[in-house]
Amino acid sequence: MSSGLTVREYDYKKPTWCPGCGDYTILNVLKKVFASLNLPPHRVVIVSGIGCGSKLPHYIRVNGFHTIHGRPLPVAMGLKIARPDLTVVSIGGDGDTFGIGAGHMVNVPRSNIGIVHLAQNNGVFGLTTGQPSPTAPKGFRGSIYEPFKPVQIALAAGATFVARTWTGNPSHMEFVIKEALKHVMAGYGFAFVDIIQYCITYNPLIFGEPFITYYKKREYDLQKDPDYDPSDIISAFRMAYMNGDKVPMGIFYRDTSKKALEIEYGLIDDPPGLRELKEVDVSEILKKYM
Repeated sequence: MSSGLTVREYDYKKPTWCPGCGDYTILNVLKKVFASLNLPPHRVVIVSGIGCGSKLPHYIRVNGFHTIHGRPLPVAMGLKIARPDLTVVSIGGDGDTFGIGAGHMVNVPRSNIGIVHLAQNNGVFGLTTGQPSPTAPKGFRGSIYEPFKPVQIALAAGATFVARTWTGNPSHMEFVIKEALKHVMAGYGFAFVDIIQYCITYNPLIFGEPFITYYKKREYDLQKDPDYDPSDIISAFRMAYMNGDKVPMGIFYRDTSKKALEIEYGLIDDPPGLRELKEVDVSEILKKYM
């Protein structure tokens, strides 16, 4: 798609992340994707939670909503219901998404609301000095839990677009996030992207290997497999459970047979957030509860 917008139009403040942090890659890729899809900054909203990566709305010239810990998904859902005419992207870390926000990660996707959620998955709570997150391997810094499985949960929760990418391959990330946004913009509903990254300060190694080295040796691009069918959810689950020498990356699942919630309920033609407010008598409600 040709675009009249450039990446520079999304520039804002200079980030203060640690040098080498994968959040820089996510920020730069988002700018490229927004420009390539010709999305005007005032028509985009990024909703974030609490964490290093959740500072992202402060560093890009679009509308931003910095919420409380674990709540980017329900806030993004409410925003999309009120203003379905806007492009809404939710972003949160692995604690935001799979820890305190795990209940929302189960329930928001099954509504099939038309938003994209980007999960920043680095295995640690970097903002609070490196405690293990829900996606950390068992035993990492004393974690007693098996790691949370983002792709499997998203599939089970009913997301109609499920993908995985990583910060060591920016061109792949650009492809995946662009496809997620196109899925949402086409009216097919909720899109989930698991973004594997590393914390250069508190979790720079993956099972003893440098992050880039580990994933470059194991990256398995699903879209380069001619036999893989992303419309087959059984195949998607099978790939989601693959581990070891191969780490599947790309689009696991895409369902274009369903309508997004905002389309199914006719909100596009009459956005609730743009309706004219009329006089409302709340006296009976006040009598009842006061």
